[in-house]
Amino acid sequence: MSLPRIAIIIPVYNTAKYLNQCLDSILLQTFQNYIVFATNDHSSDGSREILERYQQTDSRFRLIDNNIGRGVGNARNSAIRAMLDSGIKFDFVYFMDSDDYLDSNVLAKCIDGLTSTQSDYAVFSVNKISKTSKTKPETSRTHEYKILNHDEIVQQYFRLTPYYKHHPSSANFLNNKIFSFNSIKNIRFDPSLKRGGDAGYFLNILPNLTKGILIEDAWFNYRLRKSSITCQVKRSGAFNACLAILPQLDKRCELEQIGIKNKLISAIWTELEQILTSNPKDPSFFRSLQAYRNLKINFYKTDRNSLKRKCILELLPEKLVKVFFLVKIKLRKPKDLSDYFE
Repeated sequence: MSLPRIAIIIPVYNTAKYLNQCLDSILLQTFQNYIVFATNDHSSDGSREILERYQQTDSRFRLIDNNIGRGVGNARNSAIRAMLDSGIKFDFVYFMDSDDYLDSNVLAKCIDGLTSTQSDYAVFSVNKISKTSKTKPETSRTHEYKILNHDEIVQQYFRLTPYYKHHPSSANFLNNKIFSFNSIKNIRFDPSLKRGGDAGYFLNILPNLTKGILIEDAWFNYRLRKSSITCQVKRSGAFNACLAILPQLDKRCELEQIGIKNKLISAIWTELEQILTSNPKDPSFFRSLQAYRNLKINFYKTDRNSLKRKCILELLPEKLVKVFFLVKIKLRKPKDLSDYFE
């Protein structure tokens, strides 16, 4: 039996400060049958030169220039196209960000679990690191990996059970997930989603994931950066990602429908808060609120928190909703970013 091969896709934009650590963490993997497709997305800080050096010294690293259009979605799509055009047979695909890094055993544990259980999908733990804190969260570690059926994959991603509410694997991005090649080969990123692209991509893949594994003791190290804490107010993130799914929502299983609807509430809630945090007088607050209300979706079997938010968003007069958010923002303790990376 031939050794499985994994494609690692990395979009790179001005992360020279962290890029070596990212790429070195791949070189140090105990599983070595991979090819890296790293897309330079018009970097101006020397990131491209770093990618060139790795390509020159190791044939498994392939530099791609993003000629489709700027943005992480286009950069990833460029890498997917290069992967498909390479003529190489891949069994699995992993999407990584260029300012983060992996523990050395992640690929080995995931590939072993995926192949031995014949699964489509692996999800593993996230360690959020700041300048001074690198301590991993506690996990149960009662099993090498937990096998997930489709409903359990949905429950884990949308955090629909108490077990997953604060589990270290519960993250909306793609960086702690590995997919079978067949599950993603026909899916592309939506470049119009400037934020929330990971969520949009995963929601499109989700129906293809029939069996998965959860590996608690394998770690993706997520660097907390100030530049990632933004207050963008355009509805181009998770809200739009969920909106794109709504026309086909009735084709999804019941749990997916519940998860997507809950995520939609969470997304509009976050968006409204971001709008007023950025500018308390921004008229787009009412436009966004009305856009949500116009959906008139029946949110059944939702959790208590989503139900509370639904009632506030839909039952209170618009001006009272705004007052509620302004008071909430005023009482909120400011986030201390002094320990975050640049």
